Amino acid sequence: MEKYYTQEECIAALEAAKHTLNSRGEFLYGYKDCISLALEYDKNLRLYSKYEDIIDFTWGSITEFLNQLRRKKMTLEDFAVAGDYEVITNNRPKVGDVAYYKGIAVCDLIGWVSVDEKLGVKRFKPRMPLERGFSLIVRPLRR
Repeated sequence: MEKYYTQEECIAALEAAKHTLNSRGEFLYGYKDCISLALEYDKNLRLYSKYEDIIDFTWGSITEFLNQLRRKKMTLEDFAVAGDYEVITNNRPKVGDVAYYKGIAVCDLIGWVSVDEKLGVKRFKPRMPLERGFSLIVRPLRR
């Protein structure tokens, strides 16, 4: 069995997540934000997300989400690994990778997709062969 999901599986999961979030109306933390995009992507990719067992809280900002993780004694890296993601240390992203910066983004064929408060789900930056602007890049592992 392959260690990683195929590019096609990742794209299909991301497209489904984008559709779900864009159908949700106005921006709202915990419902239509960059974290929700990543969680919906994970759920579409795996059909069940371990994050559903980890996240038992709501948040009103990215900072509040990170503070809630800290209360659980988790870093972003711990959170990603607990959800069956592998940390990418060479900063060379592939389609389907998830990156953390001042928010969360998912890599598609052309660039990084996230949620904008006014424009909804959108591509905000092209994908580079070597990404240096993210604090963490992770890749989903097959279970």
